[in-house]
Amino acid sequence: MADEPSCSERTVSDFHRLKAMEAVEVKTLNESAIEEACAMQAKHLSEASSLIAMRSTVQHVEPHHPQLVKGVTLKFIHIPKTAGTTIEDAGYKKGLMWGRFDKSQTIRFQPSSCINWHKVPRARSNEIRTFCIMRKPWNRIMSEVRYELVLEGRTCCGNPELNWRLDYCSRNGQHFDCHWVPQYRYLKHCDHILRFEHLDKDFKELMGHYNLPVRLNLTRDHSMNDRAVLSEDCHLNETRLSAFGRKRASTFYKADFMLYKFLTDNVLDNGMYSAKFRKYFKKLEDDEIARYPWALM
Repeated sequence: MADEPSCSERTVSDFHRLKAMEAVEVKTLNESAIEEACAMQAKHLSEASSLIAMRSTVQHVEPHHPQLVKGVTLKFIHIPKTAGTTIEDAGYKKGLMWGRFDKSQTIRFQPSSCINWHKVPRARSNEIRTFCIMRKPWNRIMSEVRYELVLEGRTCCGNPELNWRLDYCSRNGQHFDCHWVPQYRYLKHCDHILRFEHLDKDFKELMGHYNLPVRLNLTRDHSMNDRAVLSEDCHLNETRLSAFGRKRASTFYKADFMLYKFLTDNVLDNGMYSAKFRKYFKKLEDDEIARYPWALM
């Protein structure tokens, strides 16, 4: 059985697919940036495995599984490009096994080539409650484009390429470790949805509701700083997309746009824990299945 490709090999392969379409101006990939990103990914996985192993060998230090009022454990679902690493690290400091630290198998994932903690859930235990973070769709999309430009050794990209890149990558969501997968596919399994743009407030409220002592340090970026290496005059946002590009993205990520607008200031009303949200989500999901049945397989 052939060895699975490494992180670097998968990333380079994804970029070659883009380049082969002759729409991306990739000449020489930024190998050091790719290695840095993959090294960070490997570091996260290694640290998680080591810390879990260390906890299991030290008898007086046990993983803390904080319980809800009704004895249900709170777990975290990591949606790529939404500060998931920050949440996982903050939880671990208080003994919570979230995301990449979680080996409980209370959440099962769909098979894919993405790293485990980026995969889309397919099932979960009824004994747990879950939370995740949702980001404004345009902000998440542009953040990913900036990230990829860093790995390509680029300082910006032209409008035609931006339009094409968004169209191609959004239709091939598992590329780049599931960074382009629509957020709604994760949200189906999230009892509570926190807003990325109001993360400090929403997180404090959720932790307060479950009486958990976890605090965030939002002064440190959760991933490599993709903005810093782009040129100062490179302003990537949806206004640089053509009318067709905006329509294409708005159509493919329609459920994301609709769900984000549906979120309120009340954390407990946002997510599958709320009957009102479940009803709204079901309506949108039925529409997505009708339009893109292949995307849910």
